[in-house]
Amino acid sequence: MNDFYYEYEPFYEYPSYADSSIASAAITGIIAILLVVLLLAFAISLVCYIFQAIGLYNIAKNRGMKNPVLAFIPVANTYYFGKIADDINSTMGKKSSYSIVLLLLSLGSGFVSSIVGFASGISSALTGEVLNAGAILGTVTSLSISYIISIVYYVFFFIALYKIYKEYSPENATLFEVLSVIFSIYPFFIFAIRNKRSGYQIWCEKKAAEQPAPQQEIPNDEPEQTESEQAESEQIEQ
Repeated sequence: MNDFYYEYEPFYEYPSYADSSIASAAITGIIAILLVVLLLAFAISLVCYIFQAIGLYNIAKNRGMKNPVLAFIPVANTYYFGKIADDINSTMGKKSSYSIVLLLLSLGSGFVSSIVGFASGISSALTGEVLNAGAILGTVTSLSISYIISIVYYVFFFIALYKIYKEYSPENATLFEVLSVIFSIYPFFIFAIRNKRSGYQIWCEKKAAEQPAPQQEIPNDEPEQTESEQAESEQIEQ
């Protein structure tokens, strides 16, 4: 009888069913949290878009501008936002082109990204490598240019926004501008001032009030005298 005994150690420990269930539940939970975050972000963005569109629509309508419905159309509302700032400048005898500048900058960022991305795809197809030097350089260039264009866009955007605040709420314009830059809550400020009188309207009302009222002629209730009556009154006076 062979007394030699060797205890074999397991070569591979298979995961239990409980471990796989925990991992699956964790992945499901993470996906569910991400979906909730995405839905919440979409809902907040939609609410902000609606508030801004309603505010711009009412401001444009009260100013007598054409096609205020453009405030609800994506991309076109960027142009219309700048158009309101241009209209405010025109009432002060100034000329500006915020509408054109903002529209071109908003379109330019996406256009540059598309062109550089297309060029990176061609470079990858020609070299047969996904992460080649051309693709990496194109991606970095695209991101850099888009970032610079976005900065320039927001500079002009907040300048135009301040003009709108100054026109409709001059006492709170600086506070609204600072909060808008830090927290991006300008859609709610635009909605809040949508029905306020503009500075130009208030100025026109003050000028009209300062002008003296036209003097009205006092009606003469006495009947007009005939020629014979006038002659008799003259003789009596003599």
